[in-house]
Amino acid sequence: PLNRVRIMLPMVSFLQEVTCFKKMIKEECQDLGITEKVQLGLMIEVPAAALVAKQLARESDFFSIGTNDLTQYTLAIDRGHKELSVMSNPLHPAVLQLIAHTCQGAKEAGRPVSVCGAMAAEPEAIPLLIGLGITHLSVSLGAVAQTKAMIRQLNLEQCRQVAQQALQMAETQEVRALVKKQFAIS
Repeated sequence: PLNRVRIMLPMVSFLQEVTCFKKMIKEECQDLGITEKVQLGLMIEVPAAALVAKQLARESDFFSIGTNDLTQYTLAIDRGHKELSVMSNPLHPAVLQLIAHTCQGAKEAGRPVSVCGAMAAEPEAIPLLIGLGITHLSVSLGAVAQTKAMIRQLNLEQCRQVAQQALQMAETQEVRALVKKQFAIS
């Protein structure tokens, strides 16, 4: 059925992009005689979108955070650069703060937030993502079993507490050490 149609806009930075696209969808639905609502999602891949997530959430139905791009644009490190790419890490507190901001904006509007990208299957990141309010993780087929097994062992309140601690840190290494210690990750 059409009520399951979901369209996701990539690389959103401006609310105007969303309202323009919503108008286009409405016009197309009218032309095609479609009366059922088409769900509109936004990829949060740039810091600008994360920082205005509250406003974007009011105009959309769901978010998906593209952590590979969000990390690259937040840290200004090309993930393909052979020398600098080792410094690009989604556990950097600035990236975590943008994820937290996105989740808070989505929560206020009652919107779900998923994460795609390598971070979604990273053992040190999973408790933080859950603690920050992520509702869905998109992982590769090979990571599904390990990710599900890890999630089953987590305590939501502990995830929330550790995520809040991580947001106060300055370095990726501190965040990684905290998560490893708190969740006995080797």
